[in-house]
Amino acid sequence: MFIAQFLGAANDNLFKNALVILIAYHDTTSPKATALLVTLAGAVFIFPYFLFSATAGEIADRFEELTVLFADVVDFTPLSARLTPTELVEVLNGVFSIFDRLADRYGLEKIKTIGDAYMAVAGAPVERPDDARRAATMGLGMLAATARFAAAEGRPLGLRIGINTGPVVAGGIGRARFSYDLLGDTVNV
Repeated sequence: MFIAQFLGAANDNLFKNALVILIAYHDTTSPKATALLVTLAGAVFIFPYFLFSATAGEIADRFEELTVLFADVVDFTPLSARLTPTELVEVLNGVFSIFDRLADRYGLEKIKTIGDAYMAVAGAPVERPDDARRAATMGLGMLAATARFAAAEGRPLGLRIGINTGPVVAGGIGRARFSYDLLGDTVNV
């Protein structure tokens, strides 16, 4: 009954609906299922698609004007050669966790990280007239936060940031490790 009431009250929020459904069918005896739930609960943008992908067929969207923010750590390869694996993961996790908080603050959606690269988007799932401004403001915040992090850690750490706005195709890629990814010239520039 509680789930039905919650679903009725949250029809405008697909994420909340999907999260309640997943919790309702969650196998509490499985550590893997619990880990998956925790992981997905943080992935607001891809979560609803992931949950329903098995029955919904291919997931593909076209956005006419999306602002994509890219960032990568300057001289990451030499840095990774100097640090132990644990230190390297701690640095990236520390920096990217700060970026995740900035994305929440400025209303961007983290798409993914690949190695030392971080990608987020403004304008999806909901377009707003200030998408480019919010992405630029987040980028400035990332530069300042990286400088503070580097000073606190006592190690040099630089960041390159690129922002581009334009048409993007987005969709679910893969089956074993599903990923909601962005494709097109706007992403490649």
